[in-house]
Amino acid sequence: MTRIKPIRTAVIFTLLCSLVLLCAGMTGVHAAAKGRLTIDSKSANIPVTDMHWQVFRVADVPKGDTLELTGAFAGLPVKPDLSTEDGARTAASTLEAYAVAYGITPDFSAVASSDGTVTAENLETGYYLVLGEPLKDENGMYLSVPTLLCIADGGQYDNPDWSLDRTIVPKIRLISGAEYHSQTDRTVKKIWVNADKTPEIRVQLYRDGTLYDTQTLNDANNWEYAWSKLDNTSRWTLIEEQVPGDCTVSYTQQQVKSGKTYKEAFTITNTGSTTVVTTSRNTGSNNTGKLPQTGQLWWPIPLLVLGGLGLLALGWRITRKKRS
Repeated sequence: MTRIKPIRTAVIFTLLCSLVLLCAGMTGVHAAAKGRLTIDSKSANIPVTDMHWQVFRVADVPKGDTLELTGAFAGLPVKPDLSTEDGARTAASTLEAYAVAYGITPDFSAVASSDGTVTAENLETGYYLVLGEPLKDENGMYLSVPTLLCIADGGQYDNPDWSLDRTIVPKIRLISGAEYHSQTDRTVKKIWVNADKTPEIRVQLYRDGTLYDTQTLNDANNWEYAWSKLDNTSRWTLIEEQVPGDCTVSYTQQQVKSGKTYKEAFTITNTGSTTVVTTSRNTGSNNTGKLPQTGQLWWPIPLLVLGGLGLLALGWRITRKKRS
């Protein structure tokens, strides 16, 4: 009997391990889910077809109250603030500026079909930036408003605004008629928030993704500059050449009425690192701290149970032989 006890102990230990792994498989082992995004530009405020769409994965699904950039966007001096709609728009505009200036390769790229839709399949969960390339025809130039959205299982994250199957209707702006064929002044202004000013900064202006001009802003010019009579048949974006190491940056762009005409005004904001930027659930972020559960991985469980039963049978057989 003394030799049987170690065998029984081993069998019991194996069964206990199998049960532990079974529980782990039921609660903590998960397969990575995939998402899908459909862009429906024909249902937009200005319907458009044949637009070239690009989708960039910019961040993982947040596990806390901040959005950490990833991939080609990791390391950028940007802290997206999704706590308000304005913050989300600014974050999308800022990431667009870097995607255009740096020529970042999208995770998905395709031209919409004749019905104005395009679908990206098998997307990893995370935050995505959606951009449309400028589209020109006899009516003028169509520009899409950059969009940030999260593709994730909203049920698992306790966030009803998220889904693994998303459809968005983008906002489109049309530059047409006299505006399209005219020229516009474009200005830039630098703003410091809770940050020490550097002696100067350099601003890079891009036309359709190609560097057009570089200017220096400092106290002498009141941290402002104006480019006169730039064409309206191109997409104009800008970035700060080198953001101070203790700051984050954001870029905004808007039309401002100047007399009887309009000018396009860019604003660069440098924010000191002491400022805390958070995200909020009502704009698609997650601040519950819950880990994702996006599909359970069950295949090892039957093998473990069968292995345990096999060892149990072997132990029972050995015990019978010893007794006989």
